[in-house]
Amino acid sequence: MKKILGALGVVVLILAIILVVISVDFGTKVPEEESEVEIEKTLTIIAKIEEITPLENRIELLLKEENTDYEIRLNSYEDSFIVEATSGAKLEIADLKVGDLVHTYYGPNITRSMPPIGKALAIVGRIQEEETVAKYMQASSITQDENGNIKVLSENEDKIITIPKDAVIYTLKTGESLKTSDIRVGTKMLVWYDIMALSYPAQAGTAKVVILEK
Repeated sequence: MKKILGALGVVVLILAIILVVISVDFGTKVPEEESEVEIEKTLTIIAKIEEITPLENRIELLLKEENTDYEIRLNSYEDSFIVEATSGAKLEIADLKVGDLVHTYYGPNITRSMPPIGKALAIVGRIQEEETVAKYMQASSITQDENGNIKVLSENEDKIITIPKDAVIYTLKTGESLKTSDIRVGTKMLVWYDIMALSYPAQAGTAKVVILEK
C-alpha cells in the first residue's frame, strides 16, 4: 500500500510540474499574415573568397572555409543580399575581393558535385577584427509582451532574438525608420549581438535591426 501511495505521489508531482510549465507566459503570439509565407532554412559558412566569376544571370563565389579544406561555390543572384558587417549598409558584388573573409548564409539545397554549388541568400562582408558582425535571420514566429518588446524565432528555429520596442529599426533600401510592429513572420533582417545564452533555442538581445528588402 505504501508503494502504491508513493507512486501516486510521484505522478501528482509530475502533473503539477507540467501544469506550471504550461502556465509560463512567453508573451502573446503575433498573428501571421493571411497569405502563406515561405520560410527559407539556412546554412552558414565563414570563409575566404577564392574566386569571383561573373556568369549570365549571377555571380559565382568560390569560398574556402577557415581552418579547413572545405570549399563551396555559392551563386549571388539579384535577390541575394550583400551587406557591410558593422553598419549593415548595402554592398555591391564589386565591393568584394578575392581574399576577403565573408560570412555567407545559403539555402540547404546544394548539389552533390565537388565542390558543391548552392545559392547565397546573404553575404556579410568587410569584416573588421573585434567588431560585432551582422547576423542574417528570417522571422518564423514572433511573440510580443505587454511592453511592446518582441521575441523573434529564427528560420531554423534554433535562436530567439529579443528586440525591445525602442530598438533602432530601419530598412536597408531606403533607411526608413520602423517599429517592432513592422516586423512580421517572413521578415528577413540583420541583427547584432555578442552574447548568446546557451539554452535551446539559444537566446540573445539586439538593439539594432536592419530590415532587408528589394
